[in-house]
Amino acid sequence: MTIKFNALHRSLMDDERLRPKPVGNVMPEWKREIDVKVVKEIDTGRSARACPALDDYLHLGYVIPLWTDIRLTRITIDQQGRVTPDPNGTRIHWKVAAGAPPLEMHTLDQVKGAEPLEPPFNINDIIKPLCPWFVETPPGWSILILPLVMHEKRKKIPLQPIPGVVNTDHWHQINTPCFWENVEPIMDLKAGTPFMHVIPFRRNESLKPEFGVIDTQLEWDQLKGFLNDFDGGYRRQQKNADKARAKQ
Repeated sequence: MTIKFNALHRSLMDDERLRPKPVGNVMPEWKREIDVKVVKEIDTGRSARACPALDDYLHLGYVIPLWTDIRLTRITIDQQGRVTPDPNGTRIHWKVAAGAPPLEMHTLDQVKGAEPLEPPFNINDIIKPLCPWFVETPPGWSILILPLVMHEKRKKIPLQPIPGVVNTDHWHQINTPCFWENVEPIMDLKAGTPFMHVIPFRRNESLKPEFGVIDTQLEWDQLKGFLNDFDGGYRRQQKNADKARAKQ
């Protein structure tokens, strides 16, 4: 099975920077820069760089980079409709490269009261970039849209996609409104910057919850064994489990 990214323009296909790619191809800078182990006085521990759960997350799904340069400018609009750049303005003016899809602007009253979605700093505009990639997935498959939570944000891009699910087996547009991370008087967003995290999943499958209590010494000993073996053992346990399933 495949996930298909259909480009609105040939130029998106021709520029490697702009094509969707496995998210593991665009590791955050900090993942390369921090040490695997941290030593502080008598305490020694493995850093976030060595966390297997975090590493698996950073390799799950695809990234859609920004497809155009974007300039966002804080402005004031007077009663005559005249637009003036204003570092304290509550409205946003946008500009994209020639031929790129526009940005839609939604009004603040559409999210008023939904606290996590309200823009900071008294900004009155909700920005929704129109994505030029149309996504197709097999029947029964959807995509989960997320911001790139663990990637550099504030110094890279002030806009972060609001999480959502799109049933891309029948609806292929993925235009998503955005959170603000920070709002400067002028914000330049560069084409090719990692922007949207897309994780395909089969939506018609679910797990029924079941609850239990660890009430035997054997169960507790097994759990303690996993905990004691976590440093370097997580991957080894997964490989052993995969081998056992393959023999079944």
